[in-house]
Amino acid sequence: MTGATVAHRIKSDFDAMPLKMRVASHFILQHPSEVALLSMRELARRAGVTASTMTRLAQRLGFAGFEELKSVFADDMRGSVEWFSGRAVGMLSRRETVGEAGLIADMASALADYVSALASPRAISRFTAATDLLAEARRIYCVGSRASFPVAYQFSHVQNYFWDRAVLLDAPGGAGIDLLGNAGPADVLLAVSFNPYAESTLRAAELAAEAGCRIVAITDSDLSLLGRRAAVSILVPTRSPSFFDTLTPAFAAGDILMALLASRAGAGVPESVRKRERLLVSAGVFRLDKADVDGMGAAGGAVDPS
Repeated sequence: MTGATVAHRIKSDFDAMPLKMRVASHFILQHPSEVALLSMRELARRAGVTASTMTRLAQRLGFAGFEELKSVFADDMRGSVEWFSGRAVGMLSRRETVGEAGLIADMASALADYVSALASPRAISRFTAATDLLAEARRIYCVGSRASFPVAYQFSHVQNYFWDRAVLLDAPGGAGIDLLGNAGPADVLLAVSFNPYAESTLRAAELAAEAGCRIVAITDSDLSLLGRRAAVSILVPTRSPSFFDTLTPAFAAGDILMALLASRAGAGVPESVRKRERLLVSAGVFRLDKADVDGMGAAGGAVDPS
């Protein structure tokens, strides 16, 4: 068994759990490395529950006791860098001890660890499952609000180079969510949100679920307000050594999903991209040097200086 299996069991049973057990479950999934390293009593103290609650939770999940549950996270910790990614998180005050060069190194190291973790076996299985849903969708509705909006926008924008399935819920005038009126079981919602979760994104997820849409989430926890509604969640951290959250891992996750989708879209993708590029140039959206226009698309990549 793996931590991903434990997460699935918790997610499936979460709403039926007693309150204290939900608190313990949320703590376990948010702090897997601590589960692997600390005693049950210390974990219970940090989670704000009793040790007996931890024991009952482990038994509810199918383990004889908490030590069996702990061993699952210990095995994952030994086999995946993902558990260590959060250890790079620090405070801006670190500049006083390591200087600006050290702060730069902290930021670069944390972001590199976060992105590298997207290649872990657990992450790969989630990317594959998400792509299975997205590739078969009639329409892919894309939603993200405030800081998360650029991730949803980029995911929708790049799709326009090779097919016409993407629908961005960008809400000019507050009407974006209206587009979900045509959504149904053949469609998928790609939703991006992190704690604290944008109310408009959560509402879009609620409406999509009511319409029968499956949801692929880029979020920070299986038990997040968004993750609990998702058929598949791509989990990415957002904390950074600075005071602000980072969206670099979320952008990377979107890029990986897009690469997988484009690779499954078939042999017509290069020509679709070339047609899109020519349209944008002829429409005056952007201007390239003549040599670039003559060779546009020859390298097989999309041209979009925006």
